[in-house]
This record gives sequence, C-alpha cells and structure tokens, in this order.
Amino acid sequence: MKTFRWILFGVILILFVISMVDLAFAIRSYSGGTSLHSQLKSFSLTENLLFELGRSKGYNGLDNSLSLYHWWRFLLLSGISMTILHVMWLLNMRVHQSRQLAGVAFLLVGLGAFHSYGLGLYPFDSSYPQFYTFWERMAAAYAFGAVFTGFAMYVEPDCSRKHAIAWWIAGSMGLIQVAVLKWGPAFWSSSDLLLFHSLFEKLTVLAYVLVWLMHLNLRYRRLRGNRERG
Repeated sequence: MKTFRWILFGVILILFVISMVDLAFAIRSYSGGTSLHSQLKSFSLTENLLFELGRSKGYNGLDNSLSLYHWWRFLLLSGISMTILHVMWLLNMRVHQSRQLAGVAFLLVGLGAFHSYGLGLYPFDSSYPQFYTFWERMAAAYAFGAVFTGFAMYVEPDCSRKHAIAWWIAGSMGLIQVAVLKWGPAFWSSSDLLLFHSLFEKLTVLAYVLVWLMHLNLRYRRLRGNRERG
C-alpha cells in the first residue's frame, strides 16, 4: 500500500512539473496583443490576464492555437494533479471531522478540474459565454476547495494553523478574483483596471502554487513517516 502511495506521489509530482512547463510554453507562444493594445507581439505580465491565453487568435489577429493548447494542458494536468493529491490527503486524515471537510474539498477540486476541460473546447474569443461559464465554475470550485482544505487542516491534529491559514488566504484571493470579474467593472474598461486585474490574477495563481508545494511537502513528509506538525 505504501509503495502504491509513493507511485501516486510520483505521478502528482510529474504532472505538476509538466503543467508548469506547459504554462511557460503557453505564455512564451502567445501570439500577442492585449484588450487595450492590440499590436503587442508577446504576452504582457501587466496587461494580459492568464485566461487570455485561451484565445484562438491573439488580439493582433494572429493564430494562437499553440498557446491555447499548452494553456489548456496546464489547466487539465494541474487539476488532475491537485485532485489526486487531495485524495491522498483525505485518506490520511485521522479525525472524522477533518476527513469530512477534506472530502468536500476533494469534490470541489475535482469539479474544478472537470470544468477546466471545457476551456479547451470553447476559446475565449470565439465562444466567450461558454468560456466564461466554465472558467467561473472552475475558479470558484478551486477557491471554495482551498477554503475547505484550510478547515480540514485546522481540525487535523497533524497540521499546524499556518497550513490552514495559507489555504484560507489562497482561497480568499480566488473568491475575490471571481467576484471582481463577475460583478466589478470590465477589466478592459481602463488601463488601471487592467493592471489591477492582471497583477491580482497572477498573485492568486502564485498563492495556489505555493500552497500546492506546501501540500506536496506535507505529503512527502507523511510518506516518510514524519508526523511532526509543520
């Protein structure tokens, strides 16, 4: 059984690395343009949102299918990796209440991973209503999943409060991003709004990556038999 868990951990780690490489390729191969400056020839960290990698054509009219493909792979592989990781964590929770909370988190993360598949079917520019529906559900599921993971870690005696707080911060940032995009002014309304949305989105993704790495480290320590609180 322990060998099987080590294999799962290896699969998770490989999927994580591949997904990060895919994200880098998606950014590198983006054909160019932003909602305010269509003639740019590359991805702008301050004027492009990451989900704009899901366009079939850049704002400059050039083909963006390569970037779209790698971006979709990043979403799909990272979603599968997070889902497997949450299954492993669920199986190792010792307290009944924490297992229940971790179970809810697993279902939410799995739901988010499922909706990431639709983003490859409906490009941002040609099928925006369907694209946004899948993106919103994916982002909200991941955000609520992070919140419930935090509650599970708060209850679980083998986890420290800092782990729970880290997941709550990431989940809260995700929920804020979903809410601002849904009910706030359009991100293309002004250069200041575009800058805010662009930077906040990347900080949110960074927060997810950091808690993901923390989760991987905790899983590794458990597999090695280290039950000390981190």
